[in-house]
Amino acid sequence: MASSRPKRKREKTKFLENDVIENDEMRLIQMATALSKKQTCRPHYDIEESVVYHPSEEEFRDPLKFINSIREEAEKYGICKIVPPAGWRPPHQERRQTSTARMPTKLQCINELQEGKGFEDGKQYSMTQYKVMADQYKQRWINEHHGGVDPGLKALEKDYWDVVEMCHIQTSVEYANDLDVLKFGSGFPRSWRDTAPVTGVTEDTAVGIEPPCKEGSSIFDDESYYSRTGWNLNILPHMHASLLKHLKANISGVNVPWLYVGMLFSTFCWHNEDNYLYSINYSHEGSVKQWYGVPGASTPELEKAVASANMMGFEESPDLLHHMALQVSPSFIRSQGVPVYQLAQEPGTYIITFPKSFHGGFSYGYNVGEAVNFAIPDWLKYGGEAAQRYTSIGRPSALSYDRLLCTVLHHLKDRSSLPLWAYPILAKEIDRLIANELFFRQEVIKRGIKQNPTVLPRNDFDRVCEKSTDYDELRSCLWCKQYCIFSVVICSCDNQAVMCPGHSHKKCRRNRKCSPDKKSLLVWASTAELKALKNSMHTLMKEHKSAVKKEEREREGQKTSSSRDDSGDSTNAEVAKMEVEMKADEQPMQESAKDNRVVYVVEDDSH
Repeated sequence: MASSRPKRKREKTKFLENDVIENDEMRLIQMATALSKKQTCRPHYDIEESVVYHPSEEEFRDPLKFINSIREEAEKYGICKIVPPAGWRPPHQERRQTSTARMPTKLQCINELQEGKGFEDGKQYSMTQYKVMADQYKQRWINEHHGGVDPGLKALEKDYWDVVEMCHIQTSVEYANDLDVLKFGSGFPRSWRDTAPVTGVTEDTAVGIEPPCKEGSSIFDDESYYSRTGWNLNILPHMHASLLKHLKANISGVNVPWLYVGMLFSTFCWHNEDNYLYSINYSHEGSVKQWYGVPGASTPELEKAVASANMMGFEESPDLLHHMALQVSPSFIRSQGVPVYQLAQEPGTYIITFPKSFHGGFSYGYNVGEAVNFAIPDWLKYGGEAAQRYTSIGRPSALSYDRLLCTVLHHLKDRSSLPLWAYPILAKEIDRLIANELFFRQEVIKRGIKQNPTVLPRNDFDRVCEKSTDYDELRSCLWCKQYCIFSVVICSCDNQAVMCPGHSHKKCRRNRKCSPDKKSLLVWASTAELKALKNSMHTLMKEHKSAVKKEEREREGQKTSSSRDDSGDSTNAEVAKMEVEMKADEQPMQESAKDNRVVYVVEDDSH
């Protein structure tokens, strides 16, 4: 049964508003910046195309296995395209076209996209009304700028960037984005989960994977295939190989797809995914969508380049790119030495974005797309990076990374829940999490804050459900906005606000500098329990490593293929290497914490 409570949504970002600057010097700088945008001489580069994959039917049977197989190559580009095998024809969803539900839109001023402004609300449309409006706008543009003859994608791409960079034409479009499929309908059949995707079958390792076909037949012959395949975006996040299978709470746009209905020049500005998750995007119908991508490894260089072009905006809001309201041309990015790639997404194809990678783009006309997040095990290290980054800039998370991390560990007793090659990644993240918590608890004690004697319920790490997520939101840090699952600091001056141990020295919500004796530490897990949690990770890793060695000996005895032996040796070597590193780094807990903690404590202002 679907939950009766309101569906949880991904946290909306707060947009940067134009500030009125009284200082004459700063106003002159603004004017100079505005004039520079209108200059006709600007860098132009031919942007290299990213990789495109054409899986066979056999490779297409298991979506996450295929994506993992191309990961090492494709993540170097930030984005890639997957073209399904011949015969792929998902049934057209009449509900979406005939729905009378009115879609909200955002009004996008294309000539102002370089300013990083937020988008105002546009009109509301039914799907049919929106298509009529979008087709009329495109025809008017072609009539006015190309003599009524469709100029092709390259010319329209040039038109778009001319308007964005030169601001010589004022034009606005409306974009129906972030539409919850539970309300507006998915482009895929939803019979497998009906309207309650949170009832995912974690234990079923076959969810979303198609069994081999009989010789001479195709996996696409059975129409019900489209309601059970993992390429159906309502199913993919809940597959056994996705760590989001542990989410039993609806988070729109994360594990519940969002629908996107666009028109000529409707824009998705540069951004990376919440918590640095993977995303998969499918084009159901309509015109081509233009994508640009920067690999995750080049994120610092991209942020530096964009900041240099929009200094004032970044001074006001260091996380301006996360507002998804700033557009910068790929040619400019390329001119700054940052690698950038492009793809044209046709209907019936998928685009994958990789963890931490920035991506943006626009549409060439009316189209309907759908997107959702997922996380295969290598994402763990990126999730940790995102948690640290969000802590440093005070950005809310779409989900509690710490809770998900502990939930993955809780299920590790089932060897099939995580591939062996991912154990070292999980172990490193668990070590960092525990080290941070213990270090900052000691800092709290040093400040004279005592532990509250209240006995609190233990965390349930069996699953990330609505109840646990609601509870976590009550213990979200006032300053860094992150969920605190092990301990919080409270103050008698405000019974609603909590602070993580790392920000316990900061002012309370009412701007008070309360003394330590007014504060106390609430604890959900003792120091001993935290150390036991860490030890359980290493114990399980050693047990599973021994099991792998035993299996390897059995395979050798049966004279199996050398390729399987090599694969096992590689996995075993990776775990062994991690264990050597851990053993070499064994230090007293306090010293380990100092080396691994997140650096986000600011100057103490509590005195």
